[in-house]
Amino acid sequence: MFADVGNGVLVNLALVARIHLINLGAAGTVVKFYSPANELLADFTPPTPEELDRVMTVIHAYGRGIPAG
Repeated sequence: MFADVGNGVLVNLALVARIHLINLGAAGTVVKFYSPANELLADFTPPTPEELDRVMTVIHAYGRGIPAG
């Protein structure tokens, strides 16, 4: 399943082994998607907290666990 994480970025969630959230304070949050080989597949900076919630809902709906922060 490909998830639209915004800004035209599609991530194949079947290839994602790890999701890392980086809180940059006032600059926002970066969501990084890694493969089983620890390769960066994509990263995305949601423009709003609502967009971050939408992306996390998609990830959870696919059956991924709580990302490590």
